Amino acid sequence: MKFEIDCAQLRRISGLANSVVPRSSTQPIFSNVLIRAESGTASFFATDSFVSLDAKSPAAVAREGATTVSAFTLSEIARRMPDDTSVSLDYDAAQERVEIKAARAQFQLPTLSAQNFPVFSETEAAVVFELPSREVKRLLSKAKIAVSLDQTRKYLTGVNLRATVSSAGPVLRCAAVDGTQLALIETALPDGVEEMPSVIVPIKAVNEILNMLDETDQVVRVSVSDKLVVFSSLNVSVSARPIEGNFPEYERLIPRSNETRLMVDAARLSVAINRIATVSIDKSKSIKLTMDDGNLQLSINSAEFGSAEDNLEVSYSQPRFEVKFSHRHLLDILALMDNSNAIFHLQPGGAALITDDNDDDATFVVMPQRI
Repeated sequence: MKFEIDCAQLRRISGLANSVVPRSSTQPIFSNVLIRAESGTASFFATDSFVSLDAKSPAAVAREGATTVSAFTLSEIARRMPDDTSVSLDYDAAQERVEIKAARAQFQLPTLSAQNFPVFSETEAAVVFELPSREVKRLLSKAKIAVSLDQTRKYLTGVNLRATVSSAGPVLRCAAVDGTQLALIETALPDGVEEMPSVIVPIKAVNEILNMLDETDQVVRVSVSDKLVVFSSLNVSVSARPIEGNFPEYERLIPRSNETRLMVDAARLSVAINRIATVSIDKSKSIKLTMDDGNLQLSINSAEFGSAEDNLEVSYSQPRFEVKFSHRHLLDILALMDNSNAIFHLQPGGAALITDDNDDDATFVVMPQRI
C-alpha cells in the first residue's frame, strides 16, 4: 500500500478516528485505525466495538493495500504538520512498518494486520431519512446535556431517538434524562419515518456525530434499525450499536400546570450565575433564585468559600417566589440559547419547565433542590 493524501484531510480524519478508539484496551488492534487504499481513495476505519467511524478521502494511490497503525500516533503526526503539505504513507508488508513522509519529516510506525481488524456486520436499515446538518446538531447538542453518567443504568447513558406525536403533529424526538433533568428536542417528522424503531444512541456516538459535522450546511443521511444506527455526511459515517433496554416513559415528568412564570435574558443570567459561582467549586452546588416585583436575586452560600449574590432586572410581576437549582444544570441549558430569553415555568416544590423563546421545539425539565 502506498498513497499520498492532503495533510488537512488526514488531520481531520485521523483526529476523528483517534476520538473513537478506546483509551485503553486489552486488545491492541482496537487502538489502531484501519487504512485501505484503492481506486484513488484512502479509507480509514476505527472502532471500539460499539461505535465506529468510516471516513474516505481522495488520494493519489500508487499501490493498493491495507494495514493498521496507531490512531493516536497518526493523529499526532498529522496535527503537527502544516496544512499545505502532502503526506505519503508507504506500507512495507515484509517489515510490518508504515513509512510516513511529510515535508522533510519521516516516521516509521509499527503495524498490525488488517485481516485481524474487527468490523461491524452490516444490517438492513428499517428506516432511512435525511436531515440538514444544522438540525442534527440542534437535536443532539441540546438533548445530550441530560444524558446520565450512571453506568449502572445503561439505558440512561444515551439519547433516545423516536418517532412520536406531539401537540404540533408527528415529530422526530430526541430525549435524555438522568433523574434530575430531562431534555426533549423535536423536529418535524421526515417522510417515511413513522415506523422507525425507538433506539438509544450511546453518548459517545452522539459526540462523534457532532464532531463529524463541521460548520458548513450538509445533508445528513440517517439509517436506523434495532441493531445499528448510522449517521453519514459527505465522506464520513458514524455507526453505533443502540443501547439495550427500554428508555423510561418520561411524559409524566413534564409539568403541565406550572403557573409562576419568569422570563430573563439567557446570556445575562448565565453571566450572573458564573460570576457568583466563584465562591463554589462544587459543580452540584445549588443556586437560589428569588423573584419579586421585577427583580431576580441570585445567591450562593458555601460554608468553605463564603457567599455571593447578584440581582437582575427581569420580567416578573407575580408574588414573591423562591427556588433552588443546581447551577451546573442552569448553565448547561442557558449555553444552548442563542440571543434568546429563557422562560421558567415554576411551581412550589415541583419540577421547573424551562423553554427558549427562540426555539419552541426545545423543552427542559429540571428538578429543584431543597431550600
